[in-house]
Amino acid sequence: MRRFPGSRLLDRHGDCAWRCRPLRRWSWVAAVGVASIATPASVQAQPALQNAVLTDQGVYVRQRARVAAPFSNVEGVEAGPVRFSLAASYSLEFNDNVNASEGDREGDLIQVPRVDVGVSARISERSELAFQAGLGYRAYWHNTDLSGLTIAPGSALSYDLQVRNVFVTLFDRFSYTEDVSAVADLADVPQFPRFENTIGAQATWLPGDFLVTGGYSYEVYQSTSDDFSYVNSVSHLPFLRGGYVFGGGAANAGVEFTTTLTDYESRTNSDSTIVSLGPYLEWQVSDFLHAGLHGGILYLVNSLTILPEESFSADSYYMRLDADHTLTGHLSHRLQLDHRVRNSVEQGASFTEETQANYQIAWAVTEPVSLRIQLNYIHGEQTVAAGVDPSEVYDQWRGGAGISWSLSARLSSDLAYEYIVRESDQPNRGYNQNRVTLGLSYRFE
Repeated sequence: MRRFPGSRLLDRHGDCAWRCRPLRRWSWVAAVGVASIATPASVQAQPALQNAVLTDQGVYVRQRARVAAPFSNVEGVEAGPVRFSLAASYSLEFNDNVNASEGDREGDLIQVPRVDVGVSARISERSELAFQAGLGYRAYWHNTDLSGLTIAPGSALSYDLQVRNVFVTLFDRFSYTEDVSAVADLADVPQFPRFENTIGAQATWLPGDFLVTGGYSYEVYQSTSDDFSYVNSVSHLPFLRGGYVFGGGAANAGVEFTTTLTDYESRTNSDSTIVSLGPYLEWQVSDFLHAGLHGGILYLVNSLTILPEESFSADSYYMRLDADHTLTGHLSHRLQLDHRVRNSVEQGASFTEETQANYQIAWAVTEPVSLRIQLNYIHGEQTVAAGVDPSEVYDQWRGGAGISWSLSARLSSDLAYEYIVRESDQPNRGYNQNRVTLGLSYRFE
């Protein structure tokens, strides 16, 4: 049987060969973007491309769970064609600079209770409806005005369907967060409350050794704070990919085209169009190593409604390199390098150009204990609509380490530390921040 990247997850289940064949192809389709799992400080080179990668990634994760469910004791409970999962967690976070400020530092203790719910229903052998969401509450001990609800990134309603050699995904992804450090171009504000909702469809057609993927998404980006109402916008995200499969299904390469059309509610903000075009390569080098490379040209147009003479265009590029390597059964690591252009979230700036490097390593020391380390660096430039020179040049470093301990089959604990530094060529725009988090989580069955 022909092998596809991702099918190695199914090899130990050879007794379901006929029934799993369509699922193997599902796994391969999603493996195009499996190496691009986002980190909290990571944004893809271009919003439309990021959206396509997240869609691929979601299909892959759901497919892996679907294939594993009848054969292994995975998380959740099955009731006929429906699988349920429920987990609850509680954490204490100490942050010594909740204002992300250079001169107005203030520490606080934050309590975070959270519930994660998952429901999936197999409509047929080749279709599945799934829902997952994480709902939490950040309660500040002193700065109670900063307390509020959160909806975890990755929360989504999705429907996967296979019709012959066509694979379709309908989805609605949503999140609500207030974290400032995840947006490197912000500083000297305690919160950036924002709700993101993306609804869309993506389909992949596999005629022989070729693939064609296309999709469209509609994204709503809203802030619940009047201070950031200028970022309220909607975006249209069409996407098209064409490629060729080779190496016995271990690799595929082709060309990607994306467009991001953003309309702002505020007439003082610049509506924008970002177009990108370039080649890509995804290669499952071995069962232990996956590498991906995306890159190409990028064209940006900003149109200011009330001052059309201030509209301008710019040329740039996007690039992303991913490498995931499993060194042993207990040790794995990942490297990501990327260059991206996106709309800025800082008032007065039009777009942000960033270069990022991210490295992560995970080590399962013993059966109940695991360690992790993550290092991230971002160099960015914010540009105002009326000029070609950057209005701010900044650098953000963040490094962290954590240890997790499975106290029992259902109960686990976690201790983590993170240090964040931001430097800027503008006054009062730099800060450093220490975070220590201690948490417990319990999985119900």
